[in-house]
Amino acid sequence: MSESPPVIARQPAELIDSLRRQLRTRPRDAAAHRQLGNALLAAGLPTEASESYRRAIEIEPDNVRAHNNLGQAYMRLGQMREAADAYRRALQLDPDYAIAHLNLGIALQQQGQMDAAIGSYQRAIALKPTLFEAQCQCGDALACIERSEEAIVHYERALALKPDAVRALVGRGNAWQQLRRFDQALRDYGRVLQLAPTHAEAHNNSASALLAMKRPREALSSAEEALRLRPELAEAHHNRASALHELQRCEEALSALERALRFKPDYIDAWCSQGKLLRKMGEHEAAERSFARALDLAPNHPEARIGKLIAVLPPIAASNREIEAVRASFDAELTGFDAWVTRHPEVDGSRVVGALQPFFLAYQEFNNRDLLTRYGGLCAQLMSRWLQRVPLSAPAPAGGSSGRGPIRVGVVSAQVRDHSVYRALVRGWLQQLDRAQVEMGLFNIGIAHDGETEWALHHSAFFVSGDRTLREWVAAIRALRLDALIYPEIGMDATTLKLASLRLTPCQIAAWGHPETTGLPTIDYYLSAELFEPSGSESHYSERLVPLPHLGCYYEPHEEASTRVDSPALGGADDGPLIVCAGTPFKYAPQYDAVLVELASRLARCRLVFFEPHDVAMGLKLRTRLEAAFREQQLDPAGYLRFVPWLPRAQFFALMRRADLYLDTIGFSGFNSVMQAVECELPAITYEGEFMRGRLASAVMQRLGLPELIARNTEEYLALAVSLATDSTFNQRIRARLRECKAVLFRDHAPIEALEQFLIQTLRGAP
Repeated sequence: MSESPPVIARQPAELIDSLRRQLRTRPRDAAAHRQLGNALLAAGLPTEASESYRRAIEIEPDNVRAHNNLGQAYMRLGQMREAADAYRRALQLDPDYAIAHLNLGIALQQQGQMDAAIGSYQRAIALKPTLFEAQCQCGDALACIERSEEAIVHYERALALKPDAVRALVGRGNAWQQLRRFDQALRDYGRVLQLAPTHAEAHNNSASALLAMKRPREALSSAEEALRLRPELAEAHHNRASALHELQRCEEALSALERALRFKPDYIDAWCSQGKLLRKMGEHEAAERSFARALDLAPNHPEARIGKLIAVLPPIAASNREIEAVRASFDAELTGFDAWVTRHPEVDGSRVVGALQPFFLAYQEFNNRDLLTRYGGLCAQLMSRWLQRVPLSAPAPAGGSSGRGPIRVGVVSAQVRDHSVYRALVRGWLQQLDRAQVEMGLFNIGIAHDGETEWALHHSAFFVSGDRTLREWVAAIRALRLDALIYPEIGMDATTLKLASLRLTPCQIAAWGHPETTGLPTIDYYLSAELFEPSGSESHYSERLVPLPHLGCYYEPHEEASTRVDSPALGGADDGPLIVCAGTPFKYAPQYDAVLVELASRLARCRLVFFEPHDVAMGLKLRTRLEAAFREQQLDPAGYLRFVPWLPRAQFFALMRRADLYLDTIGFSGFNSVMQAVECELPAITYEGEFMRGRLASAVMQRLGLPELIARNTEEYLALAVSLATDSTFNQRIRARLRECKAVLFRDHAPIEALEQFLIQTLRGAP
């Protein structure tokens, strides 16, 4: 910023010519050299301007404004180090020159020296509190290093000087977004759009906030309005892609990202988003290339680094051979990722951990403990570094009860709603644990809200929720001085993994909401169930295994009223037995496609009913693979495979009451869906896998006393399915057995009592 008076009273070229003529006769006129520099700078000629300023300084070495304006010329040339040196020389001559402090701050910020830049801005403000630009620049720099509360203070001071300043309103809105105060951000952007309706960035920033609030349709509208005003705005194309991604319009989202990259080829976030989208669409090799391109541009970009590691794991593998290959690739990538973490202690761990997770590793039928222990150790290391850097007060003394009163336990979950994890685990804990022994409360880190969220609120000893930053969640957990934390579903949510990678309470426990070891050194115990675990299963876990009795949970039946389900896709009785296949697409491992094909072949006529997931691309990937498997055996897939929309629960129950058979997935079984099938008295074929995640449904059958519905190999699985589909007497006998004994699955207090005793013994040392 120059503080010279206006010099352009005439056309720039005319003024420049006049000053040059003047200098021919008065070559030692320092003021004329400075004025010529100002005119040249205004005309967009910074190289010539810098020469004029240097000539002025040769004549008058102590002219403060000449040094300051030379710095401005260097800034225009992109020579930030030289600019900073010029501003420092000006400040040596006049330490109270506020404008030079401001300009030095800008030059330092451009070099990434954020702390030094903030110091310069604050010195400028101390000298001249009414310097609007210094307040805004200080806010920008603080926001860049996520000191958002401090940034807002400076934006508000700027707005006190200029209440309708668009620049400050946009900056404050962006800082509110960092603090996850999205309503306040939208108010600031709304005010900007009242003042400047064609402000494309405000429309685009509104789209960002709406995306974070899970309002993708409104976000799409805002991004498209930004693009109407500025079609070349790459960030708006990116936000449009994110909204389309959320709306499951994946092909359109991919096109939008390609447009963003056409306008801004070095747009690293867009390359990462393309990688995530391609991975979701099952194109994991293309996803790897996108993350690799991001790393070409920025070798230490956190999201690109974790993306390159995780992208080798396909959501739905094409074959068993591919699974073996990608596991070897993941092992190798993990070694490289470990080396990168070691070499770069400055990396912000919160941007790495949880950005992408090896979720689909669990759907491969192998012991994943060693791989996940290596991965979990790196997560803990990265988050420990983060915790050392963030401005948090020292933690309160560990443990809240100190041996007196009930044990105080917090549950951290992103699924406090009508969700399978909540229904299988958390609801029963809240409802049945003896509050005289265990006070349990919730940290609801998700933003979805329904009637079950309200129920949980009123049945919790404490309930902490809302849009919070990671730092605020850590502070909230620490403030309650709990004895233990339970994480029901580590591996399914980014914030959950970040928190679980930290040591926030003396005892930390995972549960089987995601039925796989966490690999985290910060998790001490793993809550499972006796009937889930095979002999020797301790070797599958990095945590100490705690198998609770029976199914390990207190489960309420749905008691869903009957309704109707009509879909032409289901066909009629003449099309053969109606067989429900309710697993999510990634539960269908490719090595078991042949089982479905063989079943169809043996039955000659049947309807295998699959469900189109909300994730359309993933569903299409499975459908394409299954159809190809049927065609390979000269079977017309249209004669056997039925794909119907995802059904509301009442209609899903109606379908199961109408169906002949339920097929559990092999390798990674279902739990909630099998419990619902039993409630509907629908015979279910289950498969007893090698690992807990492949034994959830077979455990249900063991608890029911129906071992005849458990297959231990694919031939048994096929034989059972054919018998139940074709032998009506056998089918009806199983239904009668289900009717008689299904109550044993529900409202089981034994796991609750065992959990209470485990917590008391572990946390108090009581026998």
